[in-house]
Amino acid sequence: MSEARFAELLSNFTRPFQSSVARVLREPPEQWTEPFLYGLYRQATDAETFLDDHGAKRSLTFYQVREAVARVRWLSLAASAFAHLTARLPSYRVPDSEALQRELGAHLQDLVRRLGGMLVAASQSLEQQWLRSECLWNEEAQEGEEGPQERWTLRADRPLEAIESEDESGQTRAARFLGRFVRLSEAWAPEARIRRRGQEELTAFMASYCPEPLARMMEARAHSLQSDFDTHLRESSEVEEFPGLMTLRSSVSQCFHLLEAVTALTHLYERHWLHEKDRSFRESLEEIAPRMELLDLIVNGCVIRAYRCLHEHARLAEELLQQFARPTERKIPLPAGVDLHARPLTLIVALVNHHKTPVQMILVGQPANAASILSLLLLVGAHPGQREVSFRGSKEVLDDIQL
Repeated sequence: MSEARFAELLSNFTRPFQSSVARVLREPPEQWTEPFLYGLYRQATDAETFLDDHGAKRSLTFYQVREAVARVRWLSLAASAFAHLTARLPSYRVPDSEALQRELGAHLQDLVRRLGGMLVAASQSLEQQWLRSECLWNEEAQEGEEGPQERWTLRADRPLEAIESEDESGQTRAARFLGRFVRLSEAWAPEARIRRRGQEELTAFMASYCPEPLARMMEARAHSLQSDFDTHLRESSEVEEFPGLMTLRSSVSQCFHLLEAVTALTHLYERHWLHEKDRSFRESLEEIAPRMELLDLIVNGCVIRAYRCLHEHARLAEELLQQFARPTERKIPLPAGVDLHARPLTLIVALVNHHKTPVQMILVGQPANAASILSLLLLVGAHPGQREVSFRGSKEVLDDIQL
């Protein structure tokens, strides 16, 4: 296929995408909504796929167009997460909603402003690359209806009854959610909770605490925790009795949407800057999203703020967990022929992680986290030959460990 023919096909296929990019260039970032930004991300994804399917990666002309589309794609996805979180702030049920709106709202405005500048620059660069490749650029607005700007809800005329599973009570599910909340808040290493300054510190942070696979895993954990709450607890009597559960759900949601942006921006940084072999592409990305500014936005603007969203209510989660889990302590003698080597310790860890509620294993008065194989190996290594082990946790877990 000739480049002229492909330029014609690309121009026709991406008309809605061009129109959305034109809107980015004519409206201030404060007017961009989450439906619009996520729609732009989807349109950019389709455009990038179209380019890949037709060999753009091996074309001198259209590879530059592809890279420009990819930058718009990932920046718009991150911006959609900020816009979604901004729109949701008033609905979060927290003890001091005004303080949340004032502090996190102001933080989000700053993130939107900074990322908006990058998205505008990326859109301008895309338009220039588009015209250089002799594609037609459509300036006319063709966006579809986004739906209402305000958040509406239908009349609640369908009664919902809490569904109790045969093997889990509402309190057990609440304890599981609280245990997972505490563990997610502890997933940040102490060094990953501190603001970083300067290129060396920011680059080292990204390499150690925010490579793309880890960013995606942390986002998935937060999303899974939010979904677990919505599936099992949102309509439960426990939420009415303990309003603090909704506060924790709000914290998880804030964390999740910030981590959505982290994943998108980390991909942009690694794929289109860190591992990009073409120096000219790295230099052009530097003009759109300066490396220092991009890393500061990821690390200090999103990752550390996501941790704060959880940490601010970690004590509340621990206090509620004590009420729901009703921890007890049980001494369990080791059967004859059984020693605490790696295999039985791994089984204990698997049981604890299955129940997802905190359990301590205690030897000679010294406790260790029973969800961590390394902690248990260190504990047993420090007290060899012990024939009686104590565990502290909820009854359901201790029953399984004893069995």
